Parts: sequence; structure tokens; C-alpha cells
Amino acid sequence: MAPLHRGDWVPLIPTSFRWPILALWVLEPVVRGIDYVTGDGPNTTNSLTFVEQAMPLWAWGLLFLAGGSLSISGFLLRWPRMTILGLHIAGTTYAAMALGLTVKAVERGGDGFRTPVMFAVFALTFWFAAFGYLQQWRIEQATRAATTQKLAERGLIGEEKVQ
Repeated sequence: MAPLHRGDWVPLIPTSFRWPILALWVLEPVVRGIDYVTGDGPNTTNSLTFVEQAMPLWAWGLLFLAGGSLSISGFLLRWPRMTILGLHIAGTTYAAMALGLTVKAVERGGDGFRTPVMFAVFALTFWFAAFGYLQQWRIEQATRAATTQKLAERGLIGEEKVQ
């Protein structure tokens, strides 16, 4: 049997597919936020964790809405700081929920572990994206500053353009 070898394919998602994925990804906290803000009906089972009970459900909803809405707005407006802030809020809110749901699953002997794992995965993806976008933004800022400095040194732009 031939040994397995690693190929040279780099798994990058083309832009035409990337935007729908990003839109669906940041839509989830918006939908969850709306659900939390509007509250549960009287016939809904109350199974909130201690974390969810730490604040009114509508307050959690506002956090989810803020994270998702800031992320969506930042993407659409191409404002990296807004996007990064939204992703951090979403990541923190999902991480808090994951913690409460993990404790609840442990109390039940591990039953229902899939839900805290899902919340943790969302938290981590939001945080990794926030840190990735932060790194991208810093590199772009440094490149822009270096380019401006070089242009000024060559006399192609005035010194007032250099910060």
C-alpha cells in the first residue's frame, strides 16, 4: 500500500461562496437575539442555565443582537473595527452560554453535551475571526503607513500626508 502524502491544495473559499457563509454565520446571533428579546410563551419549558438566569433574557438577547448586528454592519460598511467589536461581543456571549450549558450537561451526567459544544464552537469561530481580522487590519495599516513614508521620502507626496 502506498504511503499517504499531503497534497498542495489550500482550502480557501471563493468570494462568491464566502459572502453567503459569512452572512449566515453572523445572522445566527441576530436571530437568537430576537428570540431572546421577544421572550418565551407561557407553555415553553423553562430550562435556563445559571448563566442565562444571571440577567434577564432580553438582556442576553440584546448582547446577541449587538454582536450580530455590529458584525453584519461592519462587513457591509467595510469597517474592520466595528466587525471586530461585534465578533468579540458575539464570542463572549456564546462563551458565557457554553459555560452555563456545560455545567447543566455535567449536572445531567453528560446528557445533552452537543448544545454546549455548539455554543463553544460558535464562540471560538467568532473569536478566531475577530483576531484574524484584527491581524489583517494591523498589517494593512502598517503597509499603508510604510508606503506613505516611502512616497514622502521620494518627494512624491507632501510631508503633511505622513502621520
